[in-house]
Amino acid sequence: MAQLLSEVPFGAFLAYSPHGPANDPLHGTSKQFVSALKEDGQFHGESAIDRAVRRLAEVRPNELQAWFGPDVVVVPAPRSSPFPPRDLEVPLRGSEDDFLWVPRRICEEMVRVGLAAELQTLLVRERRVTRSSAAGASDRPLPQVHLDSLSCRPMLDSRPRILVVDDVVTRGATLLACASLLTDRFPEANVGTFALVRAMTNPVEFSGMLAPVAGSITLRPQGDTLRRP
Repeated sequence: MAQLLSEVPFGAFLAYSPHGPANDPLHGTSKQFVSALKEDGQFHGESAIDRAVRRLAEVRPNELQAWFGPDVVVVPAPRSSPFPPRDLEVPLRGSEDDFLWVPRRICEEMVRVGLAAELQTLLVRERRVTRSSAAGASDRPLPQVHLDSLSCRPMLDSRPRILVVDDVVTRGATLLACASLLTDRFPEANVGTFALVRAMTNPVEFSGMLAPVAGSITLRPQGDTLRRP
């Protein structure tokens, strides 16, 4: 049985301020972008996902150089709920392609612009967990809850590096659980985590959306996570 890792490497490209003043253009724009991102919608007349990933490929920030490359397989973080079983009478109904899955869309675009070699949907949510974005701080699922709800598919084409990709990260419980399971299943691989956007809960620390960082997500003794930065 997979065990939670004590720490996983973490990177993010953009930042947003969930608690910033609504009337402040800088904070407000970041909220508008994340809202569009989570719905796979438009931002300033363009897909929020396509815009952000294209910009990531153009900028290639030094902080994130080690996260991408031709030997990387990107793995989307799973949704909070399992996909419904396929309807055998109507094969397309209930397939993964029929549901909004923003991390997968991000992975697809990352492969398209050359940030990674391929996408593999290795992680499967077997049991529903509370959606972090809809929960209060004390109600967010702990990493162990995430880990217990996941299973892992076989890797179709072995790669030396695996990158778990999520849309928005706050504390990093999902990413730590995903990386723990993948490390257990593929011990020879180098497993990292990446979020297109990180939440900055202290509005004073937020100075703009373009804020690439490399850091870590650590499992705390209390069973929750600490994200740095």
